[in-house]
Amino acid sequence: MKKTPPARPRTPGVFGVHPVLAAAAAIALVLFGALLGAWFDRDRTLSPPLMATQMPTAQTATAPPPRPSVQPPAYLSIPVDDYAQPDMVGLKPAPARELARPAAVPAMPSRVAAPEPDLPPTAYMVASTADRALPAIAIVIDDLGLDRVRSQRMLDMPGPLTMAFLTYAANLPHWSEQARAAGHEVLAHIPMEPLDPRENPGPGALTMAMTAEQIDLALGEMLAPWRGYVGVNNHMGSRMTADRWRMDLVMKQLRARGLIWLDSRTAPDTAAMAAAETADVPRVARDFFLDNIATVDAIAEQLADVEEHARKTGAAVAIGHPYDATLVALETWITTLPGKGLALVPISELARRRGQSIGASAGAATIERDR
Repeated sequence: MKKTPPARPRTPGVFGVHPVLAAAAAIALVLFGALLGAWFDRDRTLSPPLMATQMPTAQTATAPPPRPSVQPPAYLSIPVDDYAQPDMVGLKPAPARELARPAAVPAMPSRVAAPEPDLPPTAYMVASTADRALPAIAIVIDDLGLDRVRSQRMLDMPGPLTMAFLTYAANLPHWSEQARAAGHEVLAHIPMEPLDPRENPGPGALTMAMTAEQIDLALGEMLAPWRGYVGVNNHMGSRMTADRWRMDLVMKQLRARGLIWLDSRTAPDTAAMAAAETADVPRVARDFFLDNIATVDAIAEQLADVEEHARKTGAAVAIGHPYDATLVALETWITTLPGKGLALVPISELARRRGQSIGASAGAATIERDR
């Protein structure tokens, strides 16, 4: 009898499915998941720009146009001894960083002081006790009021010095009061248009584009908010001070206010002194810039020239700036003057010595305006 072979055992599967089919299904699921993930990732990547383009224009922020700004003097943004005073006649300052030293920031008033009574400029002049037989030297410090630390250090110097505060500095009543309390005279340092259009004289500057009425208004706005100054000198202004017609306008205002004119002589062809003489404005002209080269040694050499000029002519006017090197040089030099037979005087004393009538018309004249 023929035997029947035994039946082959069946291969076990996954949930009763053949292993090959199960593996193929798993691979298909993995591939489908990868494709689905890539699709969602694409949507997430593209969604921000799509949302931005679909936002209503009313919700899209628009940047406001930039506001015009005035560049401050360079010593506010770079080391003070690298500041090259623009519009000066002569060499530029050389770096002298080793002279810098820390100083405490002086306390400022929480509010701007109220304007003082409208006194004539003679009320703010420093009475000089110097022997009139001695050669006289006036030292003027320009560009004060912006750098608070160095401005205060200048005010702490022995005097009398003459402090010229920029008319766009903050807290001018405070600075003027502090300077006079320390025994110094004060000038209003008026910004004027320079020859180089790349140089910025500062806010409110007198410019060649102004009409006579605009010059009167701008000058009044610089002088009206504060008191204590005895006169005016120019900040930059090599173009403006060379124009006789415009300087005549300025001098009419100074004469009406009884103010002194100090010509910084930033240009060799200045017409300001002649205009001041015609208007009978008390006037003094700068003889030396102390710190065109802002090192202690170079400033000391300039001061020696100032002394020689004072001995030869009877008087000398030198202008410096709030540089560390200038502070160091002046601190030493001032103490030597009594032994040299030289007198340190305020700027008004030089006008007096030259027989000029100071403040005679203050408050007694109206400002004329050319039409």
